[in-house]
Amino acid sequence: MIPPPTPEWVQQWLSACEHSVFSRRLPITHWAFERGGQTQAVAMGFSWTAAEEECWLRASVTIPSEWAGERVGLWFELPGCEPLLSVDGTLWQALDYNHGDVLLHETATGGESHTLEISCYSPSRGGEATLQTAELLLIDREAEGLYYDALTAVELLGVLKDEHLRLAIEQAMQASTVAESRAVLGAFFAQAASVGEPHVTLLGHSHIDLAYLWAIPNTKQKVGRTFATALRLMQEFPEFVFTQSQPQLYAWCKALYPELYTQIKARVAEGRWEPTGGMWVEADCNLASGESLIRQVLFGNRFFEQEFGVTTKILWLPDVFGYSASLPQLMKSCGLEYFLTSKIAWSDTNRMPHDTFRWRGIDGTEVVTQFLTAPEFHRGLNQEISTYNGQLTPYELRRGWERYQNKDLHQEICHAVGHGDGGGGVTRRMLEVARRLKSIAGLGSCGFDRADAFFARLPKTNLPLWSGELYLENHRGTYTSQGRIKQGNRSAERALRSAELFAALAQTQLGAPYPKLTLDALWETLLLNQFHDILPGTCIRPAVEQAEHELGEVVSGALALQDAALTEISQNIATPTDSVIVFNPTDTLRPGDAFYVRLPGDLVRKGRVLFTDSEGEPLSSQFLRMVGKEREYVVTLLDVEPLGYQTIGLGRTDAPADESTVVAEDNILENDFVRVTLNQYGELASVVHKTEDGEREALAAPAMLVAYEDKPAAYDAWNIDASYRDKPCPLADEATVTRFEVIENGPVRASILVERQFRSSKITQRIQLWAHSARVELVTEIDWHEHQTLLKAHVPATVLASRATYEIPFGAIERPTHRNTSWDAAKFEVCGHKWADISEGDFGVSILSDTKYGYDARENTLSLTLIKSGIYPDPDADQGLHHFTYAVLPHTGDWRSETVDEAHALSYPLLARFAPKNPKAALPPRYDFVSVDDQGIIIETVKCAEADSSSLVVRLYEALQTRGEATLTFGFEIAAAYETNSLEQEPVPVPFKGSSLTFPYRPFEIKTLVIKSK
Repeated sequence: MIPPPTPEWVQQWLSACEHSVFSRRLPITHWAFERGGQTQAVAMGFSWTAAEEECWLRASVTIPSEWAGERVGLWFELPGCEPLLSVDGTLWQALDYNHGDVLLHETATGGESHTLEISCYSPSRGGEATLQTAELLLIDREAEGLYYDALTAVELLGVLKDEHLRLAIEQAMQASTVAESRAVLGAFFAQAASVGEPHVTLLGHSHIDLAYLWAIPNTKQKVGRTFATALRLMQEFPEFVFTQSQPQLYAWCKALYPELYTQIKARVAEGRWEPTGGMWVEADCNLASGESLIRQVLFGNRFFEQEFGVTTKILWLPDVFGYSASLPQLMKSCGLEYFLTSKIAWSDTNRMPHDTFRWRGIDGTEVVTQFLTAPEFHRGLNQEISTYNGQLTPYELRRGWERYQNKDLHQEICHAVGHGDGGGGVTRRMLEVARRLKSIAGLGSCGFDRADAFFARLPKTNLPLWSGELYLENHRGTYTSQGRIKQGNRSAERALRSAELFAALAQTQLGAPYPKLTLDALWETLLLNQFHDILPGTCIRPAVEQAEHELGEVVSGALALQDAALTEISQNIATPTDSVIVFNPTDTLRPGDAFYVRLPGDLVRKGRVLFTDSEGEPLSSQFLRMVGKEREYVVTLLDVEPLGYQTIGLGRTDAPADESTVVAEDNILENDFVRVTLNQYGELASVVHKTEDGEREALAAPAMLVAYEDKPAAYDAWNIDASYRDKPCPLADEATVTRFEVIENGPVRASILVERQFRSSKITQRIQLWAHSARVELVTEIDWHEHQTLLKAHVPATVLASRATYEIPFGAIERPTHRNTSWDAAKFEVCGHKWADISEGDFGVSILSDTKYGYDARENTLSLTLIKSGIYPDPDADQGLHHFTYAVLPHTGDWRSETVDEAHALSYPLLARFAPKNPKAALPPRYDFVSVDDQGIIIETVKCAEADSSSLVVRLYEALQTRGEATLTFGFEIAAAYETNSLEQEPVPVPFKGSSLTFPYRPFEIKTLVIKSK
């Protein structure tokens, strides 16, 4: 719905009232413009062109002596840039198009002189800025009051359709003085709302996208402008309360605007400025890992507590593109009780049935959830949505209440009020209107308050229940857009996990210093780049390039820490001969795996290298290549030990290599577990799964690569429309196979290389099979040069199933493969992490992925989205090289039998280091850092504790939707053990014996244990 138009006769009067507010205007004509250290005199109308650049305008003004005792202000119009005004060296307020009016003096003494300096920041995408208007204003207090009275009354007229209001407006128009007009309208405003009429809690706010149609350097400037404006309005309006999320913004403010930060701390202490949200940034909740989401809260609330002495219980995510079903437990485990959003109202098919409800996650945890209902008609989506950029009009208050679906439970809703996305916040108009709408008969009441106060008033019992994910039926392309950002994110999460694990191992075994400060800095960079327009890939090219660069730095920094720890440990392991130390970064069951290692080229001059296990038994190995003067091998290792290391012996042998159990010949790959046949297009035409009970074909048809025209009706980078399926282009029809040959042939791995030319792009896939696994890997390199083209890998399985299962943070979720209802049909593209699976009772097929997140399942076909190359807001999105691996896994049973472990093996390969002979070293040849006796328990994180680096934190979760008891065993004697929340708080002692402790668990439960060694 769109607000009703204002009658022309009323609009004319309102315009007259507005024009009478400024009784005198004095142009400020003489300005100095500074750019790049050069200063020039400029006049009104001066323009300049820039991008991501700060320039300055400076002038002096003197208030006329005859203005003594009057209200004095400034008025500016500076289109094309984002200005911040300082007065006499004090940051004052923004001068954006919503904040052109400035109050300089409530009561001037006359004759004051002021120095004005305007920081003019040009947008990231560039443009022309113009000094269009700059005036010193004499403000008529009564005329200003009448204007806001009239504005509020006129806006009310279209909402209430009240004859008394119409008569009051007519009488005000006919009154002979401003005072009489105000008295008439004031009498109407004094008719307070009745008992039982709704109340709207106004949450002063500015949503600030850290990157979007601008890059982060611009966002840092937006922080100063928005925060300065809010603080300035707080001085003028004592009832104004401001709620602001995202600790990252506060950190930038502290660094760049210390004078503002000091004022914010005072307002927080006063209770009028509310830090909220919990997370370091308003992070994407589909793509970030469970551990990343915990760190978002850990870093976020820790900052609030250290800086302001407060924490929040509210997860404030108004603009995030869907919410994982594991989020309720994750929230509760981090001390967050309440959840707020508006974005689900953007769904294109169905509307959620509740606005105040209990949200239940996959483990049964519930949190109280509130949806914003303030209306906005979105022309791009051609529908009414809920907004977090409330404008505070009577129509908005009335319509927000009309849209609220739980009136039987509660007579109160909340509105986030203030300009957002690009910052700005609340305006004087909003605050003036709020004063007049405080209590209106027929409309209800409203007033500014804190978000935590609003949630405290919500009913906690008899709330309706929503179970499962909050799936946004929109923005489905965000699972795939800007694939290199997503790859950087996953790689950074993996690298940080391993860096923490092995740094903790080095600290425990050797007393090596734990690099906490360095790790924290890397984590902060990762958390920043999980913002909900960066990680989803919905921002402009400069922001994309910065994200790719920063995520690359996180990966390299974390790998450097990991390698330093591995080197330290390796050098201290007793090795009677030259050896290889193999490290396992996971606890998942690996009956067999392979590791890569580089050895000195002259280690064996004759014969071949012989690798042996701890019992002296030979291991299959395969020479790969020379890297400088080193020889790289891949080696099969049986009985891989969990979360620790083992020593592999090195020797020389003249004996021929063992007969290979994995072979490649022409178009066939085969090992003891599967037989893979490729067709002439290089597609998987057949995958036969071998078991003791016989063989079963896994594919109902060839597993194809298919390109689709991808031109969504709106939000190119964000969206995939359901109609994309109408224009498929199987690569078998259009691509040319330019290379098809066997390139490896055992005994550890066999591979066939397929190269295709597709339009202007080149797709290279190494289809490889390991001796130890049924996992058919497709190691893919794509040099992509297509626009608005979606590339998907389809795997039609010989399976009949109405549901498919997908990994999500700390668990898994089922989604339909059919389209029975509109809710089912809307899930035509969904998010998953390392795997997705479709299974019958005794057999299934999984897709495993190292860096991709977009999946779909339709009938018996499971698909993975590989590339989405939109043109807005980045016209070069996804152009160039992409490297990733995905795999097809046939398996017995359902996804619980093999899928989780195989996905971890793909994503977390074994690590190996050459260790020269060192018999006098102190560490044993094998060490199990921590292990668990239950296959369903995943040890997600091992690190040193936040408060005490001598204590160890182990975070784990149940992954198979089962319950029972499990035992953790450590490589040391336990002195104390506690279960805590995910923030390592609220410790509860846990019984232990020796080096082990046993604990109960329930389906998908997250547990955090803090362990102190003897």
